[in-house]
Amino acid sequence: MNNTMKYSFFFAVLLFVMELFVLFRLPLASDTFLQKTTEWTLEGIVNRLKTSPLNQEVADDPNGFLHTYLPVFEQLKKYDISHLPMSEKRIIAHLFNNLGTANIRLMQYEQAISYLELAVGIEPQNAFAHRNLGYALKEVGKVNKNRVYLLKAIEEYKKVIALEKKDSDLYKRVSRVIYKIQNVYLPSIE
Repeated sequence: MNNTMKYSFFFAVLLFVMELFVLFRLPLASDTFLQKTTEWTLEGIVNRLKTSPLNQEVADDPNGFLHTYLPVFEQLKKYDISHLPMSEKRIIAHLFNNLGTANIRLMQYEQAISYLELAVGIEPQNAFAHRNLGYALKEVGKVNKNRVYLLKAIEEYKKVIALEKKDSDLYKRVSRVIYKIQNVYLPSIE
């Protein structure tokens, strides 16, 4: 094998490995939250989350978002956040809401429900988390023909209406969803 062939083979292997990193979202040293977070302390995690564009990351790449932030979630489970100020709890609730949103985008509704329940547990006034939770519950209820999930979805949507009284467009949209659950999905189960 001459030198040209050796270099060609080396570069072909290198390109293949790089494609694997992109295809399977394997962590690159410069690309992950883990590398950017110097400490896995509660303070370190919250400070890092304050500067993260969570919404944009979910919208751009829900798989990549989950790959990046699930380890953060696992670390957060180790801490008692009850002593944190509400401003920092909101940041954590925002992460959980976005983990739920990413799972909704990937049609993993039951997993989404678990994250969204955490989000509304931390921040009960978060209308977005209640709306997302209602949506995930509705989808599981529709697919599994499960009355309990559909009734819980209605409860969540009613919370959205109560929290966002002044938003007439949101009220109309959510009211239509509640109507559809009550008059289409629930009757189809009975």
